[in-house]
Amino acid sequence: MPQDGGFITGVSPVSKLIVGPYDTDTETLDQNQSIVQGAVLGRITTGGLLILSLSGAVDGSEVPRFVFLGTGIGEIDAVTGGAENLEIVVMTHGQVNEEELSFGTGHTKATVKTPLRDVGIRLVASSPG
Repeated sequence: MPQDGGFITGVSPVSKLIVGPYDTDTETLDQNQSIVQGAVLGRITTGGLLILSLSGAVDGSEVPRFVFLGTGIGEIDAVTGGAENLEIVVMTHGQVNEEELSFGTGHTKATVKTPLRDVGIRLVASSPG
């Protein structure tokens, strides 16, 4: 169920990550993933599960589509949860502090900026001070 702005019930505050209005949704993270809040995620074309977006992937997940916000804790390690898929909360639209993002192999702020902007997520430079 999408929510607008503020904090997401049961998820750690993401005040450093989120810098403006935002929308969220619940998605399914593929098993055996270890990600942190702010991780840039892509969707596997076959099956539709989310994983950490790696620039060299060839399964559709190489295209950044979401920013991981949480599940009630800041860090997820699905392997310790029994290697099962996991429901997570992701940003679908909004503004994020580019310094708080976590990238998969081969991705940088520059490589994720356009694909995330194309789906409505805008990277914002952190304020000085």
